[in-house]
Amino acid sequence: SAAGRGMSGLTRRERDLKIATADLVDELHGYEAAASYIDRSKSVVHRWASDQDREKFLPLRFVPELERRAGRPFITIALAKMAGGVFIRLPEDFGDASGLPMQVVALVKEVGDVADALREGLADDDRLDHAELAKIERELDELIDKAAQGRAQVRAMQDKAAPPVRAVVAGEGE
Repeated sequence: SAAGRGMSGLTRRERDLKIATADLVDELHGYEAAASYIDRSKSVVHRWASDQDREKFLPLRFVPELERRAGRPFITIALAKMAGGVFIRLPEDFGDASGLPMQVVALVKEVGDVADALREGLADDDRLDHAELAKIERELDELIDKAAQGRAQVRAMQDKAAPPVRAVVAGEGE
């Protein structure tokens, strides 16, 4: 719909993918470096990230290699968010009992970070502006991530066959 499009004619989802692609390219130190990893031209990669080109997007077949080299799953995170979920990276010591205590400590730290963000946001005027809400949301995302990692760790230790993360689309299921 026209109402869902920005000034460049992109929908919100298209814009989010372009932003994630641009962030990925920045993390890889520019278009030329990103292009070299996947044997494409600098101009092609630029079109994938440009909000002026609504026809071209980073093909999924290149995402794993670029995200691996970047060390951060920019596109995967954006796609998970579009699907109404979150991306959960499992820890390296996944399934090892020695990792569970540290995961619980990390979870408690995240709860504290959410509380701190809320307290800081309310401190000046007992209201939360958009920037303060965005910070709280980021902290909640990290809390959810740590909680899901902990649950996956326990399930792996129990040798459960169930997948470690359950995705529920808003409005469905429970």
